[in-house]
Amino acid sequence: EPEILEEHYLYTDEDFVKHGGNLVTESSPARLGDHLYITSGSGHVYGYNLKTRSIDWDLYLGADMDGSPVVTYDSCLIVTVEQQFIKGKGGAMKIDPSRAPEESVVWYFPTLPRNFADWKGGIIGSAAVNDRYRYSEDPMLAAFMGIDGILYVVEHDSITDNLTQGPDGKTVYPMPRLVDQKEVGPSISTPVFSGDRLLAASYLGIELFRVSQNGVESLQRRQGGFEATPFFHRGQVFVASRDGYLYCLGDTTKRVDRTVSEYPEADLLTQEINEPGNELEDAAGITQSSPEIKPESEPSITETAEPEPSALQEGRYQLIVCAFSVSENAERMKTGCIDKGIETRIEVFNGMHY
Repeated sequence: EPEILEEHYLYTDEDFVKHGGNLVTESSPARLGDHLYITSGSGHVYGYNLKTRSIDWDLYLGADMDGSPVVTYDSCLIVTVEQQFIKGKGGAMKIDPSRAPEESVVWYFPTLPRNFADWKGGIIGSAAVNDRYRYSEDPMLAAFMGIDGILYVVEHDSITDNLTQGPDGKTVYPMPRLVDQKEVGPSISTPVFSGDRLLAASYLGIELFRVSQNGVESLQRRQGGFEATPFFHRGQVFVASRDGYLYCLGDTTKRVDRTVSEYPEADLLTQEINEPGNELEDAAGITQSSPEIKPESEPSITETAEPEPSALQEGRYQLIVCAFSVSENAERMKTGCIDKGIETRIEVFNGMHY
């Protein structure tokens, strides 16, 4: 196993008391200059100095923070805040770590409080920025989705005269310019930019938008239950669903090498389904009325798989790992793999089928 070179606590004794021992860090670090920045479950945004090998920057917000920090073109960070362990609202915050922590907040954008499953509001996923995916004339945008069921798109380098209370419920911060907002359903996923396209997945479905400085236009929507963050690849969308499948959405007859935004007329998602479907029950026992996606009944959605393999070659391995809560779905996947000549078996552990 790898050697541990250093260990650093991402909480204090006081944090342990305030959070009742709930100090889990669920995010990934982001590098900016000679620092790694970490959003911790203890309510801190820490800066780890790669030169001195020590934590020398600490912004305390107090809330649980599950999303990863996102680096912007102007050497700032956008972090997301869950509405937990704080008196104010959760939301998204832009910070400038070149400043002292107490002076680092550039703006704050609160989301609406809402009870969903075990959450009380705020943002669970990360923010997304279009800094590297935009056309030269497009504004610098950030997008994020909250437990309140709303997709927000803001101009992250533009501050308005509007002021709002921060996570502590008393400190006042400027707000960024709101470009648009759309109801997409409660979400713990992260939206994804590609050129002037924006993809958002939620517990109620996945939706493709066209984005401009004037607003957000819905292009296509597919109902279903999603927690994972989708991604674009060669003009198609890949996303894992709560029904146990990985889906490829788009025109499966075409393989393209350019980004999805260069194909404005391409149908990435099938037409919206308005018929009621089966109810999906989340892990916390909250039932969401949403049709279950089934590949055999939706021919425009295909499971991703490698081409039918020939005999395995030395040094080459093919591994497909899936997890299902429903045994029938696991058996269906096994049958499909066997039909393609892939050796497959099912292991049951803690009620899950692997």
